[in-house]
Amino acid sequence: MTPVEQIKEKLSIVDVVSSYVKLEKAGLYFKARCPFHNEKTPSFFVSPQRGSYHCFGCGRGGDIFSFVQEIEGAEFKEALKTLAERAGVKLQSFSKENRPDDTLYRVMEEAASFYEKNLSQSARDYLKARGLTDETIKEFRLGYTRSGWSVLYDHLKSAGFDDTAIERAGLASRGKSGFFDRFRDRIMFPITDASGRVIAFTGRTFSPDGKAPEDAAKYVNSPETPLYNKSQVLYGYDKAKRDIMKENFCVVVEGQMDLIMAHQAGTKNSVAVSGTALSEQHLRLIKRFTDRIAFSFDSDSAGVSASKRGIDIALSQGFDVSAISVPESKDPADCIKENPELWHNAVQARVHIITFLLSAFRSVHQEESAFRRAVEKEIIPYLSYIASPIERGHFIHEISSALGISEKHVEEALGKYDKTKGAPPALGAQTETPPDSKAQTPRRRAEMNALGFILWQTEKDKGLESAAAIRREFEHIAGATPEAFAKNNFNEKEIEDAIFQAEILYANTESLQESISKELLLALEQSNLEERFQKLLSELKRAEQDKDQVRAIDIVGECQKISRRLEEIKSSRHRNL
Repeated sequence: MTPVEQIKEKLSIVDVVSSYVKLEKAGLYFKARCPFHNEKTPSFFVSPQRGSYHCFGCGRGGDIFSFVQEIEGAEFKEALKTLAERAGVKLQSFSKENRPDDTLYRVMEEAASFYEKNLSQSARDYLKARGLTDETIKEFRLGYTRSGWSVLYDHLKSAGFDDTAIERAGLASRGKSGFFDRFRDRIMFPITDASGRVIAFTGRTFSPDGKAPEDAAKYVNSPETPLYNKSQVLYGYDKAKRDIMKENFCVVVEGQMDLIMAHQAGTKNSVAVSGTALSEQHLRLIKRFTDRIAFSFDSDSAGVSASKRGIDIALSQGFDVSAISVPESKDPADCIKENPELWHNAVQARVHIITFLLSAFRSVHQEESAFRRAVEKEIIPYLSYIASPIERGHFIHEISSALGISEKHVEEALGKYDKTKGAPPALGAQTETPPDSKAQTPRRRAEMNALGFILWQTEKDKGLESAAAIRREFEHIAGATPEAFAKNNFNEKEIEDAIFQAEILYANTESLQESISKELLLALEQSNLEERFQKLLSELKRAEQDKDQVRAIDIVGECQKISRRLEEIKSSRHRNL
């Protein structure tokens, strides 16, 4: 029996899904509001008999593995490992050398619990004075470490952890007289990975008597460890990811208090960069769930300046980037403490980053010539990253109006920048190379699932007519042979993982392979048509603006054909559920 079969034998689809969403019995099925998109009427159904789920609103569907992949934003191997641990199934294929030492997770958890238990009343009073409730303090597991050179170290030793584990976890360092704690007299903020496991800490200086050393750093962070790389971890991501997916946008704030107060105020689709610049790896995490990002800035230009690098990378990776302007030059935490409604209004009133920057620069540069130079140097280069000609044209018009010049002059200034030649001069060498792999959009995941199955089946059943028929159908939908499509759209690791996934999932399903291939190809066709439908809607809007009735009628006709075919596909997939 394969690991997948063992896991499915021990975990039902109802067990897995109900741990994330509330299910209601509906005859032979269970139903719920879809966890993948906002809806008022439940259209998400789970079939215990078939071990699968399907949403008739957004079209997502699959088994327990695809569900965990979707809701956790995880690769198949990560979902397999997560479910195997839950089911108590050992995975021999995951070599021990490639796994982080479980001892490090255990020592970090022990440290977090120790800090929690030692949260003093004075520290709790300080946090409540900052606006936090007891429930929030508990939810984010805030703690405290008192003075003393080896308070935590001594506790961890008594709990059975050795010096190597404590040092590798970044909790203590070795000195001439022995080990000493990295954190002392600080309020502790645990940092967790995407699965909610503690991997690091941030400590804010705090002394019960209010006499913290003047030379003490306000914040101290864990060092880089086998568990923690600050450029790959977003504070609050484990709590925010499902809400990011539901709201289809992500709010990015700077510090832990900003993040915690935002969540307490109900903006649970928020993450924090925690003392480092937003990186390419951070954006990959966000893009698992959305391609819309909103930076939170103070009303002055300081926050904007600090976030330039993140804005540049986000635009270059195709994000729709907007800005939230916090009133009265406050940071989000202070704004929320004073009046949560101000924060909610600011989030709702967010504007595109270019519109925001035009307004911000106008308030800073009183002289017209200085304003024009700032716009040319800092804003116009961002236009080169906007792929949509319609959207780019809109902002060219907005900039020309703000500067009081013709659009032609803006276009000439823009001509100096080419997004294929690197970042704008103002940001230059700070920009990282965009990742080779694209984000896991529904279409991309459908492509990978179908490709993995076809390439695996082709390897296994070379020359069989069944494999040839599936290949022909894929070529009809995708417009290229599976091999050519894979080479042009995926890197070697992605292809290897897709084939591995297919082999794990379908190795013992010989009699079902025809129905499996049909479902995978239907899912691929559906995702292609849905993407085409959205593009047509944009073209229709442009045709209506141009008063091109002939083109508009043609587009409406094509939309109707796609809509009918989508209904046929959804109906067919429903019968297979």
